[in-house]
Amino acid sequence: EVLGDGRQAKPYIDVDDVVAAMVLADEMAPAAPLTILNVGTAGTLSVSRVAELVIDALGLDAGSVERVYLGGTPGGGGWAGDTPLVDLDTSALRALGWAPRHSAEDAIRRAARGTRDRLVRSGAPLLTAAERRAVSS
Repeated sequence: EVLGDGRQAKPYIDVDDVVAAMVLADEMAPAAPLTILNVGTAGTLSVSRVAELVIDALGLDAGSVERVYLGGTPGGGGWAGDTPLVDLDTSALRALGWAPRHSAEDAIRRAARGTRDRLVRSGAPLLTAAERRAVSS
């Protein structure tokens, strides 16, 4: 199940890259005035592309996974308060020497694989939404 119509787009980022940016900003803080720094990857990924990456990272057959788009809000968001497009200007942070080590696609893959690995270690089954519905009914 995908919130929205899948066209919403955001600059997804790996948590390790966020931490590295925060450490750099903290190290620079005593020497610099208060500065707003956006942390993000270059460009955006659509929610539909995120779904594709997650399906692949979980080792599922893309052809057998039913994607259900749950609509969204009149403004194009996936839920009330969602912003359908977020594209950050990270030039101030990059000027300090920071750059993400992982692309947005890699960040999604790493998060999905990490979730998959935790589920496998816990003994929980990896089920698609259709399989979960079938088991619970």
